[in-house]
Amino acid sequence: MTAATIGREPFDIGRVVSRTFGAIGRSLPTLLVLAVLFYAVPSLVFQALQAKANPLLAPHGVTAASVTASFRYMGLLVVFGLASLALSAVLQAAVIHAVLTDADGCKSTIGDCLTTGARFALPVAGIALLSAIAIGFATLLLIFPALMLMTAWIAATPAAVVERTGVFAAFSRSGDLTRGHRWTIFALVFVFFIMAFIVQMAAVSVTGGLNFMATPNALAAAKSWPTMLVTAISGCLISVISSAGVASIYFELRTIKDGIDPTALAAVFD
Repeated sequence: MTAATIGREPFDIGRVVSRTFGAIGRSLPTLLVLAVLFYAVPSLVFQALQAKANPLLAPHGVTAASVTASFRYMGLLVVFGLASLALSAVLQAAVIHAVLTDADGCKSTIGDCLTTGARFALPVAGIALLSAIAIGFATLLLIFPALMLMTAWIAATPAAVVERTGVFAAFSRSGDLTRGHRWTIFALVFVFFIMAFIVQMAAVSVTGGLNFMATPNALAAAKSWPTMLVTAISGCLISVISSAGVASIYFELRTIKDGIDPTALAAVFD
């Protein structure tokens, strides 16, 4: 690729989708183990503990004692939220490692992915937290600015993992990479979110409906094991696909903007 063509190639959605699912298929055993350990199992545990601690699900309903329990429950939710953030950060960095290594024709071991996940868990979690806060505030103003922020910052996490940019520099780096391709990236992400939402809602609705037939109480049905299991599995799949997709988007942007090859990207993990 010559200097004249770098940055002028179009962003190829088909190439990104093919790379995403190709990498997942070739690294399926590794990604499956990581997803179960860092998403599915913690999700089930957190859901079960939340259902048990929820004062609204107490057998005697809301009482004076349950008011105190409500404060404890809210504290528990904060702890679970932070734990989920940390575990998701490890998983996302590990998936990025697997996808970018696969692009070079190599396979990552679980140990290799975990090493990268643990090493970059803190900056990845920081990026996730800061972007969520910023996008949340943008949503209060108008939905469009929030969507544009999300699109502009989509490559921040892989930039932090691959280029060691740090948390704040990762946002500006992502902005530079996505500039000129944001509408195409937005279209890809929008379609993914719609499909993920449909699949997740369909799975939860079917399971929730079966539970509600046996237990005509919406809150009680929501804490049943089938519902929690379906929620964990669907969330697990969406998390892996989205993380792999973000890594593929980053790879595509680095290829068309910087002219970098797969070997150079994968070499950062050596």
